[in-house]
Amino acid sequence: MRKILLGVAAAAALVPAVASAETNATIGIQYSNLGVDGSSYDFDTYGFNGAFNHDFDNGWQVQMDGAANRVDAGGCCISQNYAAAHYGMRSDTHSVAGYVGLQDFYLYSGLAFGVEGQLHLSNTTLGGSVSHVTFGDIDLDATVAHVDGAYFITPDFSLTGSVSYGDFDGSDGTMWGIGGEYRFAGSPTSVSLGYRQGDMDSFEVDAWTIGLNFDLGTGSLQERTQSGPSWSGAKTLNDAFGMLVPII
Repeated sequence: MRKILLGVAAAAALVPAVASAETNATIGIQYSNLGVDGSSYDFDTYGFNGAFNHDFDNGWQVQMDGAANRVDAGGCCISQNYAAAHYGMRSDTHSVAGYVGLQDFYLYSGLAFGVEGQLHLSNTTLGGSVSHVTFGDIDLDATVAHVDGAYFITPDFSLTGSVSYGDFDGSDGTMWGIGGEYRFAGSPTSVSLGYRQGDMDSFEVDAWTIGLNFDLGTGSLQERTQSGPSWSGAKTLNDAFGMLVPII
């Protein structure tokens, strides 16, 4: 699994050598702190991510994305990774796609798949996805439904919001989040900041995340959302595991 994730990141990093109007990529690093209310549990997560997509000039696109994270839980090293391949179509107003992927959590690996889509308005993008993952080495199936939105104050400054619902073998959980991202003028570099809260049964989890991102090919954050590697069903599934599964 780690080799797959490193391959995704390496492919994204090599895109500048072959970049064109049909190929875009983004790479990033991030840090998150997660705490469980009413307990001493505290998790620090460090990771990197990468994604690229290619347009076949007829509206159909392929996207590859993945992330590798190290979760520090009281001095213990836990992995939380994913890798996914997406295929779908885009137009100026909307996009629809499906994906298959691998989801790693702790010592376990699951096979994931899902559907996703976006609606592009003048200065707003709405998105949604439904994902399912099955772990063969443990008795765990999970389904996550997600909706999100991004409002662009300028093409390089966005405010975001999201809501997710997950069913983890009968244990239901919800997650909501708010955030923002700003891309510096004349630069491919952007910074993001977000807050998320997850509720599972009688537990509540809070997480702060800060990230540093680099766009390769797209000219603005809004352009990345509309034509870059922005299908996020697999990432949303990975985020839900990071927020909700530690408290099952």
